[in-house]
Amino acid sequence: MRLPFFRKQEPPAEDVSISELKAKVNSLFDKKVEKFSMRAASISSEISSTKKDYVSACDEFDALSVEPNAEYAGLRNPSHTKSQKGAYVTALKRLLSRNGGHGGPNSYSKYSSELSELEALISEIMNLNTHFKVMIASYPNYLGNFKQASARLESLVKSLRDELENAAADAREYDSVMERIYGFDAITDELEAEKTRLSALRPGGGGDEMAKNPSEISIKIAEKKKELSSIEKSENAASSEIASLLLPLGKAARAYDHAFPSKAKLSEIIEFPTRSLASPGKLDEFNSMLEDFGRKISEKKIDVRNPGETISHIERIKGSDIHGLISKLELLSSERHAIGEEIISLDRIAAETREELLKKESHEQALAETTKRINELEEELQKEKGVIEQLLLKHYKRKITIALR
Repeated sequence: MRLPFFRKQEPPAEDVSISELKAKVNSLFDKKVEKFSMRAASISSEISSTKKDYVSACDEFDALSVEPNAEYAGLRNPSHTKSQKGAYVTALKRLLSRNGGHGGPNSYSKYSSELSELEALISEIMNLNTHFKVMIASYPNYLGNFKQASARLESLVKSLRDELENAAADAREYDSVMERIYGFDAITDELEAEKTRLSALRPGGGGDEMAKNPSEISIKIAEKKKELSSIEKSENAASSEIASLLLPLGKAARAYDHAFPSKAKLSEIIEFPTRSLASPGKLDEFNSMLEDFGRKISEKKIDVRNPGETISHIERIKGSDIHGLISKLELLSSERHAIGEEIISLDRIAAETREELLKKESHEQALAETTKRINELEEELQKEKGVIEQLLLKHYKRKITIALR
């Protein structure tokens, strides 16, 4: 008869949320490799102690007052070699004082990081020794403490490497579990995103009457574009009329500005009339300048090609309604701008209407595709959940149920 207490008991069940899962696996892994962690911690402590011995050896070497062995090293400049001793010790102590923190989610990661840093340290020390090899060779009888600390450090690093290699199988098991968990997280995130998308999908509703009638918008846009074309023609005609009045005086006006410089330049007014003659006060100033311009030509104080023709053109400008033409041009420009804004607004409404119609047409398809994807992801999630739970039971002998959010 088999007594009840001889029966193999099932591991206790435990519910773990998704947010706690990684921390739980790290805890289980650390417990599984607890002996490794203790040995690695002991090695790490010895390494710290050895680095201190190394620093002490640096201080002793730096304090040496003996002359370098010129004959042994074949030195040509012993004083220079002796001066390198301090630079070598400073660089070596700087390397030994570095500490990267050795972080990580678990003890294996922590000591793996420490090993990488130590291997880099040993490599840098070797490079430093190569750089100062002549100086080092000059003190052959004072390197014992260096050699002892270096050998001890390399031995401890090898021991740490061996410990990590011995625990590598457990680390691979851990990696396989974490890889599944990362995949599980990715599925969970996508599922949440798809659910958010589904909640945002609503049957497309109608807007105002304008939005419901794209053809009416198109008709209005066509009417406004026709009106805009008419205004642009009138604007071009007014611009041409102003240009035909003013531009023939351009070259002569530049000669006038050059001969009689002033703050207001006649040539600039002629070149940019709408900017210069918008107000009646500016027009009076312009007329005064034209009057003076004609007088200077008559008095032959300005040399122009055809004086009579130029004076005649000045009189034509003075007798014209240049201010009225500029006011008309400004009004047309304002109307063109306003109609352009109306067309932009109508185009925007038309684009929004097309977009709304497209949403209405594609809504049911998007709804069906999203629902299908959610079902697929939920099925994937349950499958991955089962795989992870089995891996945790297999590797860590813990019956864990992942509580889905």
